[in-house]
Amino acid sequence: MIENIIFDLGNVLINFQPKKLLKSTGLKNKDVNFIFREIYMSKEWVELDRGSISREAALQAIYSRNPGKETLLKDHSDFMKVLTPIEQNTDLLKKLKKRGFNLYYLTNYHSDLFQKTFQKYDFFRFFNGGIVSAAVKLIKPDPAIFSLLMEKYALKADECLYIDDSKKNTEAARKLGIQSIHLKKPGGLKKDLSKVTGLHMTGVL
Repeated sequence: MIENIIFDLGNVLINFQPKKLLKSTGLKNKDVNFIFREIYMSKEWVELDRGSISREAALQAIYSRNPGKETLLKDHSDFMKVLTPIEQNTDLLKKLKKRGFNLYYLTNYHSDLFQKTFQKYDFFRFFNGGIVSAAVKLIKPDPAIFSLLMEKYALKADECLYIDDSKKNTEAARKLGIQSIHLKKPGGLKKDLSKVTGLHMTGVL
């Protein structure tokens, strides 16, 4: 029986669509693709998630390898603009909590960026706890980060449900015996949860 629901954050509870945001600013496609590649697809972005580099050092490295493009990159380095709640999904947290589920987050996230996000959005009050990759120097889909969450909160795999938009991450969870939902579209969370938990039968969701 599922007692614990573990959420990824990006594109599950929080929008993370940097290319879409960049396009909305009126930038030319070549500049959108350039910024997306040099920031969000960079090795520094991964290291920020891993907690092995500071934001300042990461941005300096990105600027340094792109001489003449520093201003363009700096103008689009406010990552908080990219991160906004998916309200139809965050609204489910209160309902799940009322039904007695323990809620946790397990996310690949920069340390300083997570602190800002945590302080800005009040839906985190529904969580029993969680793990942020940068804080533990591990990133999904490394099974060690899943095991760390289980150990920290004394969770049993067969009592957990894990939700992530990345198939690699849900497969990693399944290998540890954790039932998982690969969320292909943020708008499908309610339906997917209903199928797995059966809550649609009670009208809770």
